Amino acid sequence: MNDTFATYSRRSILQSLAIATGGTAAVGMETGVSSAQTRQDITFRVPVAAATDTAQFNPRNEMDRVPAIEAFLYEPLAEYDPEDDEFVPVLADEWDVEDQRLTVTLEDDYEWHSVATASGKTIGGQPVTASDIVRQFQFDEAADAAYWNVISDVSVAREPRRGGGGTVAIDFDGDVNVDVLLFDVLTQHVSHSPTYFENTSPSAAASLSLAADDDGPPVGTGPFKYADQTDEGVVLEPAASHPAADEINWQTYSFESHQSEHAVLDGLAAGRFDGTREAHFPEEYREAAGDSLDNSLQEVTNESSGGWGILLNHEHPHLQNRRFRKAIAHIFSSAEAVESMTASVVESVALQTGLSPAQTRKYLDGELGKFEMYGDEKRAGELLGELGFSRTWEIWNDSRGGSLTLGMIGAPNPTQDTSASQSPSEPAWYYGVRSFERQLNEFFRDQDPDIQDSWFNGTDLAAPVGVVEQFTDVGVHDDIFAFLPARQWGHMAQTHPYHTFRADMLMREASDLGFGPVVSVPPYANPGGPEEEVDIRETLASLQRANEEDEERRLVRELAWIVNETVPYLQGYYRPSVSYLDDEGWSFPDASELDVAYPSTHLPRTGDIQATEQR
Repeated sequence: MNDTFATYSRRSILQSLAIATGGTAAVGMETGVSSAQTRQDITFRVPVAAATDTAQFNPRNEMDRVPAIEAFLYEPLAEYDPEDDEFVPVLADEWDVEDQRLTVTLEDDYEWHSVATASGKTIGGQPVTASDIVRQFQFDEAADAAYWNVISDVSVAREPRRGGGGTVAIDFDGDVNVDVLLFDVLTQHVSHSPTYFENTSPSAAASLSLAADDDGPPVGTGPFKYADQTDEGVVLEPAASHPAADEINWQTYSFESHQSEHAVLDGLAAGRFDGTREAHFPEEYREAAGDSLDNSLQEVTNESSGGWGILLNHEHPHLQNRRFRKAIAHIFSSAEAVESMTASVVESVALQTGLSPAQTRKYLDGELGKFEMYGDEKRAGELLGELGFSRTWEIWNDSRGGSLTLGMIGAPNPTQDTSASQSPSEPAWYYGVRSFERQLNEFFRDQDPDIQDSWFNGTDLAAPVGVVEQFTDVGVHDDIFAFLPARQWGHMAQTHPYHTFRADMLMREASDLGFGPVVSVPPYANPGGPEEEVDIRETLASLQRANEEDEERRLVRELAWIVNETVPYLQGYYRPSVSYLDDEGWSFPDASELDVAYPSTHLPRTGDIQATEQR
């Protein structure tokens, strides 16, 4: 990047998904234009790990939200394609960065859904304009959204006299890392309908703090609109106003609540589900559960920038010391964990940097030799010896001669506990716990870790703070060595390491776990040097403003160095997102072409899931 921004202009439509006519389906049929008049009265069914009767859609109320459903109700300005490293326009027609301003010009053919309230009143139906986007960004400002740290104002540069569209202007406040800002701005779901503001000032943030039973049905912009919800599921139907409406030749999309992964496997095997969003079924689990997936189900993998790992407790008497954490990282074999956890295509992580393999290659090229490569048990023994640990008859004791405390929190056995609500990833996490247990036993010998096979309420997978609090309440916090499976580093389709580091080291910082935001770490590329205090928040703030490539790479390397030297958590493996689609009765492009986000989310928008028979 240069001191002055080059002009960015993106309008290339992704062709690899066989958008519109001419795409070749996996079952040999042609996907593409299908008249809404020939729409078949069938439903595409997918499972969701959520209580659908209490799901609510207030964009400023985080309680009981279901992102899997919202991905259909609301459109973003653009989607990110991780394979080609570009944004694909959706609501936005184009965007440009020039001098100190980002301008976003909207498509003119999108409307807010027209939906009926419980009283029979019809709401929505307005065209989507620049004012809607500006209003949403203003509410983000009121909510202290991080991207507002680098912008000074958002305004309507052009509002159409009639119809939809217009142009939004976003003014920068000083230096800005455009790659970071584009992700923050373009990938937001546009969800703040004018309906929310009919009787209040647009500047009153409190107007969106509505109770779930007061804000009526959701008014969205996506290819499907709200139709109904019960304790069995949430039903959506094609939105007639959406540009892709005529590409959808089936009647409804049903998100059905499930209580266990057994229900998902049984449903897939019995043909009750037509696909899944994300599911990881290790071979060992499928064999133990007695389920087999039908040959008509096609496994689809999509790029992501995250994976599975282990959340360490920094308040544990030994894990308080970063050298002890480094010793554990040397004992941990991610390759062995991978073998037991998934049958999907994955890449193990031996270089603990907090980055995905692709990000590592991009930002640490030529620097890898300066980072510690983990997986060396001899080095683990050396580190433990430096800390005063001793080994007698191959059994390790701490500096006081006592045995190690290795209590861990794990997931329930998915082949036995079939009633509790579980995440699609929990079967894989369960087997990962066992793999880590075996590795610790092999190294420490008779120090058998106490694995607590319990899982809270099935809703805290991405909230280790909440997980920890449940154990501090019962006074066992200091004895817990690691929390499993409460660790998923990175996120689907993140475009920049800034977002990965911010999510993993700040948003999940968890003072209860004793990590960050100020850490002690030796200087970059000098692991034996004197430790210095580094405030992660300040480094991330600098990265958010880094508009020169050399400075950006330096800051990414510093943050990767912090992870490598302090080992706040263990990266187990990098994995793509895995979904299943049923080609019996449905057609879609070949798996190699399904490379943008979750296929069950993206394909209906482009007409690339097509019903092929009446059922």
